[in-house]
Amino acid sequence: MQSLMSATHSKLRFIIEYVKMSSYQGTKSGTPKMENLNTEHVRGRHVLIIEDIYDTGRSMKELLIYLRTLGPHSLRTAIMLHKCNLANLEYNYVADFVGYAPAQHKEWVDS
Repeated sequence: MQSLMSATHSKLRFIIEYVKMSSYQGTKSGTPKMENLNTEHVRGRHVLIIEDIYDTGRSMKELLIYLRTLGPHSLRTAIMLHKCNLANLEYNYVADFVGYAPAQHKEWVDS
């Protein structure tokens, strides 16, 4: 995150919000819970969600649904690791920017 801030600091005005999303209770996935979202920074703005791992997809689905109700100008997602499995296929979701998705994009590994 520090690299992103340094690279864009002089060129763009932006606000960074850290939102805690959790859906795991021990080792089992449950209902996603969201903490620390300042909704005032969403309406009418371009929003980019940066996520480390997309696993089951439940948390991302809930976050996207909620953020859309707040009226952002645009809503995009960037995921470092997109796990491709049956659990997240039901959500039919693919991030706008994907760093690595091993099961679907084997050619990225072979390059």
